[in-house]
Order: sequence, then structure tokens, then C-alpha cells
Amino acid sequence: IVESGDDSWELGPVPVTVNTWTIVVPRNQPVLLPISHFNALSDAVRTKYIQTDINEKLIPRSSRRFGIRAINWPKSSEQVEKAQERYEVIELNQ
Repeated sequence: IVESGDDSWELGPVPVTVNTWTIVVPRNQPVLLPISHFNALSDAVRTKYIQTDINEKLIPRSSRRFGIRAINWPKSSEQVEKAQERYEVIELNQ
């Protein structure tokens, strides 16, 4: 599930392209995605810069670009295990 955000541009569907294959993923609905497209969503990050004091340097804060949830993983294979590990590592680093 790709969750919707707070801003108006975070309410519409999300196009995800891997190589030349584009899938338009609706938000807030369970969808079946190929592992490659799920990894692309999982790997998408954005960096915001925060300055706590005018004399301080900007501090980068990275977070996932899209709020995603994996509801059910396909039968285990090496590719699926790598995707699960990738998803969990990014989740822990937030």
C-alpha cells in the first residue's frame, strides 16, 4: 500500500518506472507489484535540510519519499529475501 500524504500532490497515483516498464500505483489500495517496482518505491528517499540556528550549518535529514507498507510477501526466494532486507533496513534507518 502506498499511503497518501498531507499535501495535495501526495494524493494522486504514483507512477513507478523500472527500465522502460511503468506501473501507476493508486494510493491507499493494496496492489500486487513486481519486486523490482517495490524496490524502486522502497529506495526512493528525499532529503530535507534543517537549520536549528542561523549560525549553524544545514543538517540533512533523509526519509522515505513514499509511505509504503508490504502486506504480504510472495513465496520466499533469494530476490524476495533481498527485497525484504532492503525494506527493513531503510525502515530502521528512518
